[in-house]
Parts: sequence; C-alpha cells; structure tokens
Amino acid sequence: MSPNLAALRRYAADHHGVVTGAAAAAPGVRAVELLHLVLGGELALIANDVYRLYDVITPLTEYAEAVALAGPGAILADDAVLALHDLAQVNPRRIRVAVPHPLPDDVELPATVEVLHRELAPADITEVESIPTMIVAAALRACRGRVMTERLLQGVDRALEEDLLDPATAEVLRVEFASPALREQVRRNVEARYALEAEFGLLSAADVARLAGATATDPARLIQDWLQQRRVFVVPAADGERLPGFQFDERGVPRPVIADVLRWFPDRLPTWELALWFTGSNVWVGDQRPVDALDSAPELVVQAAAHLAEELL
Repeated sequence: MSPNLAALRRYAADHHGVVTGAAAAAPGVRAVELLHLVLGGELALIANDVYRLYDVITPLTEYAEAVALAGPGAILADDAVLALHDLAQVNPRRIRVAVPHPLPDDVELPATVEVLHRELAPADITEVESIPTMIVAAALRACRGRVMTERLLQGVDRALEEDLLDPATAEVLRVEFASPALREQVRRNVEARYALEAEFGLLSAADVARLAGATATDPARLIQDWLQQRRVFVVPAADGERLPGFQFDERGVPRPVIADVLRWFPDRLPTWELALWFTGSNVWVGDQRPVDALDSAPELVVQAAAHLAEELL
C-alpha cells in the first residue's frame, strides 16, 4: 500500500470509515485512485464524492455519512444529536443535518438524511468523535414540539448524568420545558437556591475548616466523618458537593438539631429538597422558617421534620 493510501485508511479509521474526495486529496490520493479502490471493492461510493471503507463501520458511521453528504459546514442537528447520545428515547427515521447555506440542486441525498438550512451560533456547535454536532442543550431546545416534553425532561436528566450538561444549564432547560405550574415551582426553587447560597453560603470542607479555625490537615476527612455520623448533609453543586452553611454554629461545629432532623430520613440522603425546606416558611414552626429556629426552638424544627417525613411516606 502506498503511503498516500495508508494515510487515507488512517483518516477513514478516525472518521468512522467515511472519506470525502477533499479529505482524500489532502494526503495526495487522486480521484483515479479512489475509483480504483471503488472498483476493487475496498471503498463504497455513497454519493456526492463521499465514500466509505467497507471494513470500517462504527455505531456512528451513519451520522458521519449524513454530515459528509451535506458538505462543508454541515452539523448534526436536533433529534439526531439526541439519538447519537441515546437521550430522550428518540429514534428518528431521518438524520437531520443543519447547513449554513442551501445546498446546490444537484446534491444527492438518501431518503434517510434531511438537510435543514440553519445558521448556528459558534457556541452551539461542538464535535463528537470527529463529527460536527450541535451541543446537547441546543439540540434539546430545537426538539421542542417534535419530542414529547416528558422525554425532553428525561433527556435533560440523562444528559446531566452523562456530563453532557452542567447543573445550571440543566435547571434552565427544566424550567423551559416544564408546564406553567411546574415552571413556576422550579423558578421558585431556583430563586430559593440563590437565596440560600447568598444568606448562609454553600461551604466546601476547607470553608468549614476555616470557619472553625481548625488547623487539621485533612478537613475533607472531618466532613466525611460527620456525614457518616449523619450530623450534616450535602447538596450537589456545579463544582462538587457543598454543605449549606446554616448547619454550623459560629464555631464551625454542626448544630445538634441537624442530626435530630436527619434521623427522620434514614433511607435516603437529603439534598436540595431538604435544604429548601429549611429555608421555607413552615406552619409547624409558627410560620417561621426552620432555619430561623435552629437555636431558639430546635424542638419545633424536629417536630416539623417529623411531619415532613410522614408526608413523604
């Protein structure tokens, strides 16, 4: 095999078996050599100067082919992106590809490819295993009205688990996709989270150690011990798990009432739901916020937690 053909095969292996005439020309493979490879049964001519190596096929080959067939500037779009990432339970019959300019009339496309004329912002474009695609957030938004809202919300959750979305973007998407009533509730929760952070802080292990004036070299171990003893709880944040600051007194020591509250929730680790409960008005605490009664009336806070646990049964 000539060095040029070896380079072509390496390129194809890195691009799910798909090669264009332009990509082949870069290492010096001439059009006549491509023809010989087709006649020799090594390459298959798909259409529009797009080829595929017969012996290189991956789960993403069909997506790479669709983008190549649409030409330079083409981007995998909409539900095709969700299918590529196995999100939202979609199985589109056609692979949608976005292009910045209309295609010439003589461009041939198989029935399995649909081209959309759409200019995308650079921030909405990424690359997945050498395939230009929309980012997941943009693809989810583009599928509103085409994919059931319930599935879009499931897609947001799955994308967050797979690190395809950050927590803040996932929260925004949930608000956008939710029903008006649920959207209002999510909005209130988002505002409550920001208020919780602004008023009490979301602390790292090092923050707690500084609050306590501790000189321990391993504050993370100290927090882990407290978590195992169920004296404190953490909430997920964009930069890792954090501890709501209201759990600690002025010395940086966990308030005993926190452990008393956590005893009512033995089967699951409380997170944002409980953190927001602490900062919301509660009839069982005299219409105060539980967080405002941690020192003055801890017994009322524990009583309110008992009622919450009963509601969750």
